[in-house]
Amino acid sequence: IESLLEVKLLSGRITDTAGFPIPEALVEIVKPDWNTRTDARFTDSNGYFSFQRLPDGIYYLKISKPHFD
Repeated sequence: IESLLEVKLLSGRITDTAGFPIPEALVEIVKPDWNTRTDARFTDSNGYFSFQRLPDGIYYLKISKPHFD
């Protein structure tokens, strides 16, 4: 999904298709080349993450967790 947003704070929740939280998923903010990571966080036990004071620019979210598709 691609969306252009102007934000300085980004937060959310990662869930599976049934709506259950995914704890300890890696949430990365990457530049459009997908190779340059700007920041990263792991989700908490309820699947929540938060990034504050994002620098100006265009970024994508990359979300991953081993053994989870």
